Amino acid sequence: DGSADFGTITIGGSGSNTGSPFVVTVGSNVYDGHNVNFNLALNSSSGAIANKTFSAVVGTVTSFNPLGPDNYGYYMYDNTDASYAPAPFYNWAEISPFEGGSGTRISFPFSTDDDAVVISLPFTLRYYGQNFNYTLVSINGFIAFDTARYDMQGHHWPSFDNNQIPEPSAPDGIIAPFWDDLEYAGNNGVFKYYDTTNHRFIIEWKNCTHPNAPGNHPETFQLIILDPAYYPTPTGDCELIYQYHTVYNDDTDTWHPESPGLYCTVGLQNLQNNDGLLYTYDNIYNAAAAPLVAGRAIKVTTATGIAPPPELSYDPAAFVKHVQTGESVQDTLQISNTGQGILAFNLHLTADNRLAPNPKRGLPEHNQSQPIGYVTTPGSKPLEVNQPIYPPVILNQGGPDIYGNHWIDSDEQGGPVYNWIDISGVGTQVFITSDDGYEGPIDIGMNFPYYENTYSSLYINGNGSLTFDGGFQEWENTDIPNTAAPNNLLSMLWDDLSPQIAGSIYYYYDSANSRFIVSFINTPFYSGGGDLTFQAIIYSTGRIVFQYGNLDPGTRGLNQCTVGIENPDGTDGLQVAYNSDYLHNSLALLFIPPVHWMSCNISSGALLPGTSMPAILNFTAAELTEGIYTGHITIDSNDPDEPVTTLPVTFTVSSGPIQDPDIQLSVTSFTESIPEGSVKYDTVYISNAGTAQLNYVFGDDRSWITVLPVSGDVPVALRDTIVVTLDATGLPADDYAGNISISSNDPDQPAINLPVTLTVTGIGGCHYVVGDANGSNTFTGLDVTYSVRYFKGGNAPVYSCECTPGHAWYVAGDVNGSCTFSGLDVTYMVRYFKGGAAPIPCADCPPSGLLAPFAPKDKPTPSIQPILN
Repeated sequence: DGSADFGTITIGGSGSNTGSPFVVTVGSNVYDGHNVNFNLALNSSSGAIANKTFSAVVGTVTSFNPLGPDNYGYYMYDNTDASYAPAPFYNWAEISPFEGGSGTRISFPFSTDDDAVVISLPFTLRYYGQNFNYTLVSINGFIAFDTARYDMQGHHWPSFDNNQIPEPSAPDGIIAPFWDDLEYAGNNGVFKYYDTTNHRFIIEWKNCTHPNAPGNHPETFQLIILDPAYYPTPTGDCELIYQYHTVYNDDTDTWHPESPGLYCTVGLQNLQNNDGLLYTYDNIYNAAAAPLVAGRAIKVTTATGIAPPPELSYDPAAFVKHVQTGESVQDTLQISNTGQGILAFNLHLTADNRLAPNPKRGLPEHNQSQPIGYVTTPGSKPLEVNQPIYPPVILNQGGPDIYGNHWIDSDEQGGPVYNWIDISGVGTQVFITSDDGYEGPIDIGMNFPYYENTYSSLYINGNGSLTFDGGFQEWENTDIPNTAAPNNLLSMLWDDLSPQIAGSIYYYYDSANSRFIVSFINTPFYSGGGDLTFQAIIYSTGRIVFQYGNLDPGTRGLNQCTVGIENPDGTDGLQVAYNSDYLHNSLALLFIPPVHWMSCNISSGALLPGTSMPAILNFTAAELTEGIYTGHITIDSNDPDEPVTTLPVTFTVSSGPIQDPDIQLSVTSFTESIPEGSVKYDTVYISNAGTAQLNYVFGDDRSWITVLPVSGDVPVALRDTIVVTLDATGLPADDYAGNISISSNDPDQPAINLPVTLTVTGIGGCHYVVGDANGSNTFTGLDVTYSVRYFKGGNAPVYSCECTPGHAWYVAGDVNGSCTFSGLDVTYMVRYFKGGAAPIPCADCPPSGLLAPFAPKDKPTPSIQPILN
């Protein structure tokens, strides 16, 4: 329904179409992420007309969905959108003649920085319904159809200052695979090539760099224009493919302080510059966009279509490894695509905790002592009253937290050496102009591993902390860990500070040493004065160093702050100090992350139907002490039935000879045939033929399968009896398939599957208990009462059967053999319970038997027994 009535609306009032709502129906073939554009046309009784446009997105969008459409009908598919027919497959085509390619250099007339030139095209490029035989090519990572010159020398607009899309000031019809401020030197630059064999025109930006970026990192990417005569689309427009060979995306904009300018723009827009698609800008991605990385491909097209689904398969389902201290071991995770569509997947390796959970240890404890007093600093904010003060911190090292982090300071032998790093001359100054303010996100120039995640940007909070999920304004510090916000933080000196009043804040990415530094210089408290100089140094290895230079406490003191680190949800962390005397001048504090003992040679991939890819896993105990280490491998994919899969990992490090369990099973599968409504019990013996205790966990994937016990331990040379129940109650006659899974700590067989095949057969004739009118499977006095009530208008008997064709009746109520159910049967029932004759079924349809579950004596009992040879 596309019409609605809002009633009479008075001046300054409002109206609602509750009585005649709009109805929008989404077809089953519309995918998640589809952008729907609407126009609300409003007409008044006086003839006034108004139009309001808006859009809505179908479903929940992920990076496995395409982006779009825009108003014209363009979509952007990246190579993780493998469930969709137009999704591209990354296939780099090197055209630079200096790299063995067949392309030619595009010469820019004025400069190798911020220049553009018009070139001719080998075939007609149809774009937003218009035809072009030329295009403007800019060094700055885009092409366009704006041929205007902006000065008497004949310069074309190079547009080095990228922006969002659509952008009215951008060149007309910009196509932006990597719009940013770029330049080149030497054999690098921009190249073109007409691939007549594959009917495509390629433009490649080879090793172009950002003038202001740290490290002078190269960017290599290309735009492929497909000839529409050979690659047709519903609208006749050309398909475009963006491909990325080398990606850093670390531009720094210093020419205009109000422009973000830190990252590239990827997208496209029409010739009027009022419609288009934005893939990423300022390192903010559309929800449907997979991040730019080497090996990324993006297709721009008006084509749509759902591809056949892929099917993820993997082997094994778990990893259990055991080595001696200092040793390493490898294993292979085989990832396969048994479906009909392209499978795109990502691998994530996570150490759940450094050591296996110890129930006696519990969650990490912070300061459990009682306050030694309370204090309020004159001039504090209204809510800051009676702050608790705890005893001084007397330890110089601590940990681990659950994740495995430790800390040690420069007052401890073997701790870090205080060595202040002055970045005031090379760093970027941050201006926090409001009380309790923050700045961010700020690109840190590297990937920083922190707890379970990795970050490439952070927020600088004016109150002496760094965070990763967003800035915060909480001035009243808390203990650590604490599930209340803020979380995911590094607290160098979390207190009510005022950098907006005095002092300076700088940050700097030291690429030579793979570290990012944030320094607070001469920062005062909000109340109590003071002059505080401290810094945080984070390394790409995950190590964290806090350093404290001159700390003038003013009248407030240094015992009302929080020092420590905390994970994303506040359930884990290391508290060094909370409202305690600890900090002093020339102090260095080091946080040591757990050793990363698990690695893989790939992190993502794409598989064509029927293909496989090995992921080589390496488990190393080079820096581990004796213990049990746990983790998991997560596989994210576009398999609609299994989008997220988690594989458990157990890694045992021993100092002596390796002792492992050895699981032995008495069966490898189950195949049973039972009648409808019946139950079958089977047994499986699980034996331990190894030299260490066997731990196991059973699972099943069907409601008609039950396994008991679900888990257990089997000592060496013993076996456990497992009872498997196959229940056909409620199952119609048919063939059924299921699976029983077994996870164990046997390193050679950590995951075993037992396939189950069950055939449920039908039951001929009528199956009932004579006299059972109420359906209880027994004949009792309650059936007499039930029958009397039925003949007085009550509920009918539960069971009926068609004894002669077309004639169904309540056969269970017939106890006198008359082949009818009447009041005479009630009389017969009463006489039977008073010692009369036994019930007589109808001779034409006698009961074929009621199938009930086995009696308890027929059910095996789980037990542990010696292995019988």
